[in-house]
Amino acid sequence: MRGEQPARYAADLSGNGQNDDWVIEYAWNPQIPLSPPAPNYSGPIFRGGFRAQILDDTNRNFNTNQYGNSTTSIRMTPVTGKVSRVSGVFFFDKEDMEGIQPEDTLSFDAGSYLKVSSSEPGLFGARWLVRDGTQYYVSEEVIDGSVRSHMTSIPGSLDHGRWAVYNVDATMQFNPGSATFETRVFSDITAIGFIVNKEQYDNASIWIRWNGFEANMTVNGVPNQRPVAVMQTDYTNAAKPPFTLQVDSSNSYDPDGNIVFSNWQPGGNSPAVGGQTAALQYLAAGSYQVVLTVWDDRLESDSASLWIDVVSPVADNPSLVVASWGGDVVDSNVNFRNFNGSQWTVTGQAYDFMNGYEFSATNPLTTGAVRGTRLFGGMLAKSQNTAAGFNERRFENANPWDGINIRHSPTAARPAQWHGVFFIDKSDFVGEGRDSTFSFRAGARMVLDGIYAFTRVGDVRFLVRDGNLWYVSQKVLTQSDSSFEIPSDTNHGNWAQF
Repeated sequence: MRGEQPARYAADLSGNGQNDDWVIEYAWNPQIPLSPPAPNYSGPIFRGGFRAQILDDTNRNFNTNQYGNSTTSIRMTPVTGKVSRVSGVFFFDKEDMEGIQPEDTLSFDAGSYLKVSSSEPGLFGARWLVRDGTQYYVSEEVIDGSVRSHMTSIPGSLDHGRWAVYNVDATMQFNPGSATFETRVFSDITAIGFIVNKEQYDNASIWIRWNGFEANMTVNGVPNQRPVAVMQTDYTNAAKPPFTLQVDSSNSYDPDGNIVFSNWQPGGNSPAVGGQTAALQYLAAGSYQVVLTVWDDRLESDSASLWIDVVSPVADNPSLVVASWGGDVVDSNVNFRNFNGSQWTVTGQAYDFMNGYEFSATNPLTTGAVRGTRLFGGMLAKSQNTAAGFNERRFENANPWDGINIRHSPTAARPAQWHGVFFIDKSDFVGEGRDSTFSFRAGARMVLDGIYAFTRVGDVRFLVRDGNLWYVSQKVLTQSDSSFEIPSDTNHGNWAQF
């Protein structure tokens, strides 16, 4: 924020006469923008301040303090048993609103609303903020931080909801218990936004996240008209990675003003990109929803979206394949997701050493460095009386693509086992996979291709998740027989629940 690190200092917040408490803050200042300077941030200017307090501990900091075109993200994790408080004021000033003149008067009517959104839930302990003239007010309504988007509609032209006077000081704290909430009518709105006040008494993170704010207001008594988002791309059909999608929002328009900001969400976990035009990069296969959001000069927005398919490089016919895994990697010898290298010692059990990747149906085994479809699952190696786990677990980028290399080499004459689950999730099926119901029909095939080593690998079987239940095939794959064809529409073969 403000292009600088926050201030950090010890203080006596508990009144015990000792400076054994900790403050981290961007001091309240309505004149200096709180938003980062260009080119790191290209959205509308916002102002205010943010303050975090930890009692009886002077060794804390923001775990995350990020501002960009994707999400404003601030996180603190206090020490167990310590009280932590965060308070913040975030607002958009009338003087920073494009197209609004100093003599213009902003207010609400029956169609007005306030809205804040986030890519993930995380705006807790927040209330709306309005400055009418020079006086600040805070809403009685609390913003629901458990959802990704919260909107409040203004009741009417002569009823703007219940609000309490908020006299901002250095702490930026607001006590609703001592506040008086009354029905207000605002006649000269000069700033609008929200405040955050949150207290925590454990080591759980206090996480504040938001990536969109809207305020529908009248200008000189005339209601605002929403902008219209129009997306243009060069996408025609399924492509193979690496793939660059060119996007353009220049045909978007605002019936009664100007488009002042465009934001592109590429889909997946990729960060958002600001600008009228952009080049979105896709290194891994999968289905992605590209979302364009445009804002007008009165902080109202509209969105348009498009699904694109990026198929695995090993797919022979991108127009026919539904699920296919494989492809090269950006860097050689790329590992799977974070490997649990700790020694999972199980005293007194048959196997005394275990290590691997915990099973997860939501956290991919593969990383963004792999250009094939995301692969989910997990692996576990077990060895008796020896600390021998996986000694190779990586992707190899030889030419041609060598794929996955997993090796477990326990000490001679020591019992050992290893288990693995690998699958592609429906969310990454291409075509209409994300919206369709899938089944098998006669002639449908599953193939484990490109096998160059099945050395002492044990049983390898196909895996299917039907609804929420997992099943494994009776058929055992070998290096020379690694495909399975569905017998008929009503007979999908023999499977056991897993």
